[in-house]
Amino acid sequence: MPQLPIDTEERCHRFVHEEVKEIAIFQHYTLGYNVQMIARNLRMSKRTVERTLHLWRTTGEVDTEATQKKQKRRRILGETEQEVSNDMP
Repeated sequence: MPQLPIDTEERCHRFVHEEVKEIAIFQHYTLGYNVQMIARNLRMSKRTVERTLHLWRTTGEVDTEATQKKQKRRRILGETEQEVSNDMP
């Protein structure tokens, strides 16, 4: 399989979606791909694949709670502050 050129800026600190991590697990356990093949196929670092597989083996989950919390957008204003700001001219 030919190796895809991976731009280093594209790879650095890139968020990997849960669905892509599930595909990595499928490729490893069902198709028997090794870490390097999965990283190349999904254009992610080998370390990310290793962490995903380790987390899957230990917890049975793809993402940790901390990762899921980071994905949620934080409210800047509470409901009362929003009401006050909407009433202002």
